[in-house]
Amino acid sequence: MRYPHNQESMTTKEQHMRFTRRDTHALALIRRLAAVSATAILTAVIISGCSAATPDSPKSTPENASLNGQRLGISVCCAVPQIDTIANGITDNVKKNRTGLTATVVNGQSSTQKAKTDVQTFLAQDFDAIWTTLISGQGYDSLAREAADRGIPWVNFSGSAVTGATLNIVIPEEQLGYVLGTATAKWMADHDLKGASIGATIDSTGANVARTEGFIAGVKATLPKVTVFKVGNAASTSTAGQSIGANLLQAHPDIKIFFGWTADDAVGLLSAAKQAGYSNPDDFLVVSPEANDQIFKLIGSKSLLGLGASLGYPFGVIAGENLLEKALHGKTIPTTAIMRPTVVTAKNVELVQKQEANPSDYPDRIENQLAFVDQVLKFGDAPTEQIEAAKP
Repeated sequence: MRYPHNQESMTTKEQHMRFTRRDTHALALIRRLAAVSATAILTAVIISGCSAATPDSPKSTPENASLNGQRLGISVCCAVPQIDTIANGITDNVKKNRTGLTATVVNGQSSTQKAKTDVQTFLAQDFDAIWTTLISGQGYDSLAREAADRGIPWVNFSGSAVTGATLNIVIPEEQLGYVLGTATAKWMADHDLKGASIGATIDSTGANVARTEGFIAGVKATLPKVTVFKVGNAASTSTAGQSIGANLLQAHPDIKIFFGWTADDAVGLLSAAKQAGYSNPDDFLVVSPEANDQIFKLIGSKSLLGLGASLGYPFGVIAGENLLEKALHGKTIPTTAIMRPTVVTAKNVELVQKQEANPSDYPDRIENQLAFVDQVLKFGDAPTEQIEAAKP
């Protein structure tokens, strides 16, 4: 069966990402959702030697004062390893900072309604601060207004913004694709493949379109005449990616680069390239916008899958939690931050993995992981400012 191929003829910003289905990191993170029990996934209590706060204590305390007795409520979307990394990163950092803050994590069990109810519970129980990592930031406006009116700082670390949150830390889908596009254009030039065509999958649901469009824009910034064939794919599985790749190569044998809009797509495209006879990583390139353990391994083995991107969640989580504690101390914090993607190659993959496994050992990465921008995001907005990639 032939898939419809749309020859690329777009402008860079024809479409902006609308996160109505996926969240954060949870965008990519939420593909393998697993149901969990109705009980809270994790509760971490940090005890300090400071005296407990009284019921009349203000929501913000003088900087360097204890946060003993104050409570942070954390609502995460679902039970997948990346989300566990975020939750554990928050509680580990709370413990490391030794302020006396108590962190409670509850899991939304992949239900947007339960996640919303969890936040309502935090407010009803007079928690002092809120952290959310959500499937979607839609419908939280009134809760964010209530938190703001009561002086409760709220950090949202998700794919989509929560309108009115104190700080939104979001994935820059277009920028993520763009940095991979510029790296791909360099690879094409270095390998004398400037005239090659590109095959790319794109999210046919519309939720993550900007990831592929950003990639194409990044390539075309250097190689404006390159031909890109896009194929819509909502399934985002390695099986679907393999089928799409095989059809693309059959119809367009001059394709030498594949871009998958998810890691699963990229793995399937890799299989298609190998079945078509490609084995030399100097002759063919597969690009993944997600760098999970499988992608790290493929890049490290110098396979055809030679480019990936990591959003450095461990560093961003620590930076975000530190800012939340700063807000609890009565300090003003930025309203919008973007996760800086890191381009992962065979040359740096081991270093990236080492750093992400021990984030506290790399304070410079923590300090530089977030790009702060003036744009105040509401739900449905996508960050438009181009940012520099993070360097390991």
